[in-house]
Amino acid sequence: MTYLDTLRLVRNVLLRTFAVGVVFALVMLVATLAAWPVWTGLATRWSTAPDTGLENMQRALLYVGLFALAVIGAGSTYTPELVSGLMLEQERLAVRELVLHDIDAERLEVVGGLAERMLERQGYRGALTLTGELSRADKASKRLKL
Repeated sequence: MTYLDTLRLVRNVLLRTFAVGVVFALVMLVATLAAWPVWTGLATRWSTAPDTGLENMQRALLYVGLFALAVIGAGSTYTPELVSGLMLEQERLAVRELVLHDIDAERLEVVGGLAERMLERQGYRGALTLTGELSRADKASKRLKL
């Protein structure tokens, strides 16, 4: 075996080792992601306060997934109640944008103004959008429709 053959052999061994390491890392990542819900479920069952663990998991998932909320038909008298409920749960919910839509501009202006004052009073840091365009509300509603 020549010096060049030895170098080729070492290179091939290193490349295979690297490839095996990358595949192993990917398998471990997928296994970890698959095991997380199982572990959360078991931990919730074993916990002395299972509701707390479940609430923490739900809160974490909401912070990851919920950024905008669209209320279609926001000129309704139910909208201020909904806004009030959102403010009571603002620590648990991660609504970064609230879009209020109604086809009746006058009702939207009245109810939207009330909602804006309620949000300001409660220290809402997200954005509030009033719109009569369904396409604008539809962009936000792809996440959650009410």
